[in-house]
Amino acid sequence: MSKEEQIHPPKTKLTFNVGFTGHRNLPNADTDILIKQVDSVLNKIKTVAEEVQLNNQGLFLEGSAELRVLSMLAEGADRLFTQCGLGLGYHFQCALPMKREKYETDFETVESKEAFSRLLAKAESVLKIEECTEVRSRAYQDCGHVILGQSDILVAIWDGKDSGKVGGTSDLIAFAMQHDIPIIWIDSSVGHPIKYMYGDKVESNWESELEAEVKDLLIPWGNNDENKELYKKYINENIEKGSHAKLYDRFTNFILLQFKKSPYSEDETRDDFYQKNYYRYYYATDRLAMIYRDLYRSCGILRQLLPFLASLGLALGFYGVLFGGPQNLSPAQTSMFNTISNIGFLLQALCFIMIIVLSKIENTFRWHKKFSDYRELSELIRQMEYLAPLGIVIKGVRAPAFNKDVNISWVNAQVRAIVRQAGLPDTTIDSRYLREHTAILNDKIVKGQIDYHKGNAYKMDTLSKRLEKFGLTIYFIGIFIVALRFCEHTLITSSILTGLNPIEKNYISNVFNMLSMVIPLFSALAFAVSSQEGFDRIKNMSKSMSVNLTCLNYMIAKEDSINFNTYKNLSQHCADIMLSEFGDWNSFIKSKNISIH
Repeated sequence: MSKEEQIHPPKTKLTFNVGFTGHRNLPNADTDILIKQVDSVLNKIKTVAEEVQLNNQGLFLEGSAELRVLSMLAEGADRLFTQCGLGLGYHFQCALPMKREKYETDFETVESKEAFSRLLAKAESVLKIEECTEVRSRAYQDCGHVILGQSDILVAIWDGKDSGKVGGTSDLIAFAMQHDIPIIWIDSSVGHPIKYMYGDKVESNWESELEAEVKDLLIPWGNNDENKELYKKYINENIEKGSHAKLYDRFTNFILLQFKKSPYSEDETRDDFYQKNYYRYYYATDRLAMIYRDLYRSCGILRQLLPFLASLGLALGFYGVLFGGPQNLSPAQTSMFNTISNIGFLLQALCFIMIIVLSKIENTFRWHKKFSDYRELSELIRQMEYLAPLGIVIKGVRAPAFNKDVNISWVNAQVRAIVRQAGLPDTTIDSRYLREHTAILNDKIVKGQIDYHKGNAYKMDTLSKRLEKFGLTIYFIGIFIVALRFCEHTLITSSILTGLNPIEKNYISNVFNMLSMVIPLFSALAFAVSSQEGFDRIKNMSKSMSVNLTCLNYMIAKEDSINFNTYKNLSQHCADIMLSEFGDWNSFIKSKNISIH
């Protein structure tokens, strides 16, 4: 890790992944024209990517863009496309749907097997999915989905017909269309015209569409200056600065009666691929999220304290005015009461000023927004710990490398950039590999999160109940004071307290009036903090999460044998649970802005 990466979040290298699917047999193909068409597509992508790199200095790591082709190296179109990519300087990553010796039985000649070996040797990474389904067509389909999950664009050499074959070219094209992956279709029939496909859209003007597509995928926020500025601020953050805003932690520890810092130890067991390609991004972003969490939540507590202190200041100010005390005050006593009064009113004014200043600071530095965004980014990256080592991406709309969304945020764009930069792991997914990663998924991720959410639910429940109990107790004390105030008023207006002069009676009345005003403020503070921080709601979220993850833990434990497809379903289900809970939490946090609009 460079010195700059130790201070600032690491940037990504501008990377673009081009996946491929095509027919094994090309009976009507003119090979020379077909190669020319493939070259024109790949050259266009290369030109646009280099232009994006040139026009966005500082957003990516220095150096040339890394362009990749991804294929299964089947006979026919796969190898033609891969050779074209290598010839144009593209990097090559490969995914094999089964054991190599079993896969090679699909190749009819010795020359074909030798050509396969030569091209495979040029791959910078080869993901060998050995423990997959026994159904050959499904193995091809699963492997094709892995390639598509890593692809920004799919190039397809296709005859335009639906073969109905599982794992075939038309099947993978249908998957790409369902998942909003842009497709460059090179017709395998005579002439080999090129078309652009996206959803229901089919365009012959493929060059302009491809140019716009590549730019949108690499700089997905387009003309949205806010997203661009947020990303620039992120990559220039100082992750070493730390935070001295500890008011939230000290407040909650005081309520919990925890006066010693709880020891924290992170499980250092990580997959090598995740450690190399993802962890530094997670570490930097998680650290920033904690810094802005301290700032935002401490300011939230302070925002609740300031009105409380302002009211106390008001009470203190009136104390000096109302409590003249008995007659014949000395000049020193009079001066003391005046000083107390002035201090109280000054405190009130300062608190009001602080509320405005605090809101302006939040609007300027956007601690709330940064906390929310950085936590979202770190959570998305964290899911890749158990997905990426098997070439799997997050299912859904938020993180896959191929996701296209005109309203995509800089957070999603950064996740996608990290995923595409990492690419496919260079590994063999056999039974031993699956056992190891299933253990990581179940023992470290699922069980670790169950323990965390159980502890968090207990902590939030304790905070909520103690604040509620404190608030209600103070309210009851306030009611008791009001009752005493009524009794005091009855006694003073009656002939019972005949020994007191009017000034002394007024003094007693002022004492009860002041107590009636001040005591409820403590109760209001307790309920305001509880509402702002949402302890009860977070408790319910954590309880729900522990239940859902316990069910997942049971599902994993009951699996006698796990193949690639089983692991993929379980891991993506885990990601769905984790990100669903995070989405709920993030929506709640976003609703708790501390600034004044």
